Amino acid sequence: MFGLMLLLFGAVVFISGTDIEKIRDFINKGDESDKF
Repeated sequence: MFGLMLLLFGAVVFISGTDIEKIRDFINKGDESDKF
């Protein structure tokens, strides 16, 4: 499951063009819902 999340995260980073602010917002929202 962790590998799948990592792959998904990689896809998000690639699609957003490494937009750090977007990624940070995504991580913060993820932490609120469930931590891993």
